[in-house]
Amino acid sequence: MAAGRIRNETSSLWADGASRAVASPDVNLLRGWSSHKSLKIHSAVLKSQSFREETESTLKGPLMRLTLILALLAIFPSVAGAQPLAVAEVGAPAAWCLYSPACTITVTDLLSEFTLPNTSGEGVFKSRTAQPGSSGMPAEGQYLYGYRIELDDMTSTSPFTPCVTSIALDFGPITPLDYDGDGTLEDVAVVTSGAILGIGVTAEKSFNELTLTFNDWLCPGVGGDVGDRSALILVTSPFPYEVRDASLIPSATSIQQIPSRVPNYVTTTFSVFQRGDCNDDGGFDIADPVGLLSQLFSGSSGAPCPDACDANDDGTLDIADAVAMLNALFGSFTFLPPPSGLCGIDPTADAVTCSGSCP
Repeated sequence: MAAGRIRNETSSLWADGASRAVASPDVNLLRGWSSHKSLKIHSAVLKSQSFREETESTLKGPLMRLTLILALLAIFPSVAGAQPLAVAEVGAPAAWCLYSPACTITVTDLLSEFTLPNTSGEGVFKSRTAQPGSSGMPAEGQYLYGYRIELDDMTSTSPFTPCVTSIALDFGPITPLDYDGDGTLEDVAVVTSGAILGIGVTAEKSFNELTLTFNDWLCPGVGGDVGDRSALILVTSPFPYEVRDASLIPSATSIQQIPSRVPNYVTTTFSVFQRGDCNDDGGFDIADPVGLLSQLFSGSSGAPCPDACDANDDGTLDIADAVAMLNALFGSFTFLPPPSGLCGIDPTADAVTCSGSCP
């Protein structure tokens, strides 16, 4: 693997020049998106006065408590695992207007070369960064990251050549922006105009790991055709970059670790706690989700360590955390995010902190 090469560029080079057609492989990756409408509906019901009265009554008896648990698990069958992210399609240079009043930015590149079995030539993973967004702009103080894979100079030498399916980055917290100007926030943007055309992505996040899965596999060239390349993928973070390995995931060979620019995120709290121990009694049991439900809907006092109650580690305290606890207690092979089972430090940066400690 060749060492990364750094170069300074103007914003026009984010676009990489004129558009070109991209050959698409025959295999498509179809990713489904989960609807959150039911979650909103049930959340509204839970906040009603009648439900609060029913909850207070339910908590009085073990049998009725179990009924509530089973009902919640039926409504919310799973809150664990990777969460799908919103992806917008944007044009260049319009996307830069979120960062600069002049709609121009200066970027630098890290180019990481890699090879695949049964090919000649090298592929390139390009990770780009820019200066923080200007004062008064939607992305003020935020850092833009751009990613692209290019297989232009890679050629297949066998019918059994693998393609690239996805890439995983240790990215940390994402700053959502209204990339496409539709009034809603998106987590990731794909540049689809004003740039060299490429294959888009779906995106998901599990704790700090961001996975970008290409809508069509990126494959080396065959029979004189040019290899595939991805579109330019944009993600924003509150943290400046450092270089750490990303995981390049091929279709039929080992995962490769290649250098990438990713945010140098830090843990915002160093309090030691056990996730799920919402009542701070040193254990994780049914009393913890019941205590959280009482806090949310019956006005009971707040937990000494809110981070321990943030069972799904999404940075907020809500009904989904109680469901995550119930799944971990009664579901099959379902675990809470770390630190769970033992005392530890929260590995993710968010606004939920902790003033308690493990006994």
